[in-house]
Amino acid sequence: MGDKRDKTLSELAFTIADHQARIEKLGMKWAAILTDRLDASEKALMAEITSYMEKHTRGLNSLSSLTALHRLEKKIAAIRKEAFTHAQQEIMPEAGELADNEQKWAGKITGILAPESADKLSLVNKKALNDGLGKQLIESRTAEEWFSGTASADVMRINDMVREGVRSGWTIQEMTRRIVGTKANNYTDGLLETSRSHATTMARTLCCGVANNAKDQFYQENDDVVIGVEWLDTLDSRTCSRCGGLSRKRWKTKEPHPVPPAHHNCRCVLIPVTELTDLGDDAFRPAANADFDAEAKELYETKYPGKKFEDIAPSTRKKYFYEAQKAYTARTGNPPYRQVPGGMTFSEYFEQMTEKEKERYLGPGRYEVWKNGNLPLTKFFPPYPERTYTVKELKEMDKKSLFNGVSWLKFPKKSNVSEPSFEIKGMRGIAEQMRKILGTESVNLSGITDEGIANRMNKALYEIKKKYPDFFLSGVRTDKTLNRNEPVATNWFNELLLNPDYINNLLTTYQKHPVVDGKYVLPGTGAMYHGKEIETLIYHEAGHSLYNIKIGNGDMTKKGNSGATSRRHKLAVLKQMYLRAKKEGYAANISDYATINEKEFFSEVIAAENLDKKGIPDYIKSGIKEVLK
Repeated sequence: MGDKRDKTLSELAFTIADHQARIEKLGMKWAAILTDRLDASEKALMAEITSYMEKHTRGLNSLSSLTALHRLEKKIAAIRKEAFTHAQQEIMPEAGELADNEQKWAGKITGILAPESADKLSLVNKKALNDGLGKQLIESRTAEEWFSGTASADVMRINDMVREGVRSGWTIQEMTRRIVGTKANNYTDGLLETSRSHATTMARTLCCGVANNAKDQFYQENDDVVIGVEWLDTLDSRTCSRCGGLSRKRWKTKEPHPVPPAHHNCRCVLIPVTELTDLGDDAFRPAANADFDAEAKELYETKYPGKKFEDIAPSTRKKYFYEAQKAYTARTGNPPYRQVPGGMTFSEYFEQMTEKEKERYLGPGRYEVWKNGNLPLTKFFPPYPERTYTVKELKEMDKKSLFNGVSWLKFPKKSNVSEPSFEIKGMRGIAEQMRKILGTESVNLSGITDEGIANRMNKALYEIKKKYPDFFLSGVRTDKTLNRNEPVATNWFNELLLNPDYINNLLTTYQKHPVVDGKYVLPGTGAMYHGKEIETLIYHEAGHSLYNIKIGNGDMTKKGNSGATSRRHKLAVLKQMYLRAKKEGYAANISDYATINEKEFFSEVIAAENLDKKGIPDYIKSGIKEVLK
């Protein structure tokens, strides 16, 4: 490859990085439009809530006050949805302009990579491009669904908080503090800050999706020149393991392939592959020289002892991020970013990190597993499927994966162990106790370092075993593979035992949100009971195991399938119960997860039945009893 072409490809890599940075800034502009609209609705929102509370000081003790509350909830919905609608009307025309700009940008990049074919390239017509804005999925939603879904979640959060305040007898001042926040904390400690955060995430994700979908439309339109697409990530510590696993992956233009964003706030981009595309070792791309997020956090928390970096506004975090880069240059004499070979994948970039950065990226538990050689690095960067398979091929692969060098266990269905002590010290003793509870000699607690958490897990498992004697864990692997595609019983058991960071990260996420009626308020997730966080995880996932035991996922249509008639009956009972609970609102009262499908509803009810203080409707109790026969 000649020097001139090497230079062109290197310059192109930096051009792409700069362009993605500008897309992020546009996303933040959309976020500002949305949060400004929400903030502007705050006065009308609180006026309606205050007016209701002034007129109904005795809570919900009368039909008239409940009717008034329903009227208030409709007003809240109208106010907030109007704010989202106005923001949508302002953002979507700009989204159309962005889509057109991105396909033209993709055309310029393709022209550089295939100069001899530049005159063959054609743009997608405006109508098709605009149709794509409304029909294409960004993650799992269309643009319209992003706005309506985020608005509905926002209204639900506020209405739930108002109901809790009315039921608990909060004063107007207390209600205002809970919803709006306090001046001392710059109003970042109220429920509306959660709405602003979700709106910002939505706007940035939407912007990334519009941009990449438009590029992909252009590539599809010009598949005679663009023979494939490539997933290009960012080489810094903010890149997640999912995107790291997709790093530099290529697909043929017309074959099914993922399009960024892969998740909220994704920064990845699809670039074209032509006959001459080759960001090899002679070309270069930028890579961060340090974990500047971690260094920004250290700078802030050293300057303000007792305060948390995660609690400050995004704009302030960004300020410290750039200060960390300046401090790095002053300390080392090196720039924040270096040039690395153009073909470098994220896994290769990870290998060049310092040991401290590697541990910070993976988390202490995963880092220890990787460092000890128990899992290859590829297991932490899950690959995207390279192709599709037939059912016959899947069966053959299942046979190989299940029986080729992997030891599988069957836990006994009965355990007659007497109630043990749950204050054992030392992980060896705790592991031995769990072996007795589950009736197996193969329990590995090497990933858990907190004896208190391990003992709580043991106690919850014992209570489950006592209440549901048929409960057992089938097919738990003796190796330490953390594979999201394994049977759920295996998956949750491994994650809880071998990955304490999974627990800690989950708890940290929930504990940033308010507690209403004994549960954390975090829309889109399962119920998490305050003070019973570990127990919630255990009971919910045990519910999945019980579902598999009592109903299962096998084919219930074939004659002669053992237990099929009974399992069909139980599934019908569960479905009827789920649909009624969803219609009457009981499922939504438990959690958003409980409204997804019968399986999640069943698991959420199992947790609620054991951990929730509120009563469960009789038809739910009898239905669960029927399923568990």
